[in-house]
Amino acid sequence: MKRGENTKELWKNSKYRAHMSNVHKGQIHSKKSYIKQSNTMKKLYELGIIIPHWKNKIGTFLGKHHTEKTKEKIRQTLKKNYRKENHYNWQGGISTEEYGKEFNNILKDRIRKRDKYKCQFCDKKQEMLMDKNKKRYNLIVHHKDKNKKNNKLNNLISLCRSCHIKLHNGK
Repeated sequence: MKRGENTKELWKNSKYRAHMSNVHKGQIHSKKSYIKQSNTMKKLYELGIIIPHWKNKIGTFLGKHHTEKTKEKIRQTLKKNYRKENHYNWQGGISTEEYGKEFNNILKDRIRKRDKYKCQFCDKKQEMLMDKNKKRYNLIVHHKDKNKKNNKLNNLISLCRSCHIKLHNGK
């Protein structure tokens, strides 16, 4: 038996260890104590005695770059595993179906105006949903029957992005 192994075993099973862990539970430190601990840790980091947790992670890639060969290998893997049928959200190519000719920005604005620029599910107003640059609408015009060719006014509805995503994900 190596020196110290017996002591380690005694410590693991000792009543003293259990007692000491309970003694300090819920103890509140003063601000002065926290500052002292912080300064001590800073000094230890500066001297290199302690390595900060963010530098001590195994497998970190900070400051490093993939080679072109590795980048190409990653691209090929992603193409193979996450395209069309292999992607978890693939729905049989329905997204490639084209919209009808009538479904344009004029019609979309008309629907938004009819719906008073509010999401019809959560009642968020469009002003609340605008981008900072106010270049893009965040209210989406949705087809109720999911038929992109059916552009009748009673089939179209205004939704915010989050409600539109929930609707399509079946939540």
